[in-house]
Amino acid sequence: MKSLIICLLMMFFNVNVFSQVRLDPGTYTSSDGYYSIQVAIVPEGLQIIEPTKVNLYKLGSNGWYWHSDQKYSQYYIKIVNSKELRTGKEGAVESVFSWAGSLKEINLDDVELNKDCMMLAEKYQALAIDDVDTQAWTFCAAAAVVKCMGSEEDFENYAESIIISLKQIVVNKDKCPCEDVISAVLWKKY
Repeated sequence: MKSLIICLLMMFFNVNVFSQVRLDPGTYTSSDGYYSIQVAIVPEGLQIIEPTKVNLYKLGSNGWYWHSDQKYSQYYIKIVNSKELRTGKEGAVESVFSWAGSLKEINLDDVELNKDCMMLAEKYQALAIDDVDTQAWTFCAAAAVVKCMGSEEDFENYAESIIISLKQIVVNKDKCPCEDVISAVLWKKY
């Protein structure tokens, strides 16, 4: 009986500890820079807004958020701290996403509109596959994703580090390799 009470107390403690971590809503970018999502806190749990779809994750008894669609119920989100989350599928390697900026004001019915913008990210991801400038194209793809999913101010804050990194690896430091993502004016600013 004593061990049952201890076990119940431990379960209660674990759930309360996990539920105390509050995630900041906003744009989150994967650690490799290839993908960004928007995370909104809704009464039902976490709403994950991707370029072409919206998913709902509901809080489970273990403190993780689980995909609400039965077809994808093995997918989860763990909140690490207020600005970091981990996503995964049971039995697979987790992906780390970090906060990149404030939640962009969008109408969820218009999520499809991001497709044109995301085509820029896909363009640079494709260039990064088999090219000597893989690192530069990867930076451009990451910048495009943040530009599509964040506010202009958040994009400029993020782009500063991308520009500084790009200028260390490109041959022509006077011209951005992806001016359709990072303007010449912004490029020259940093």
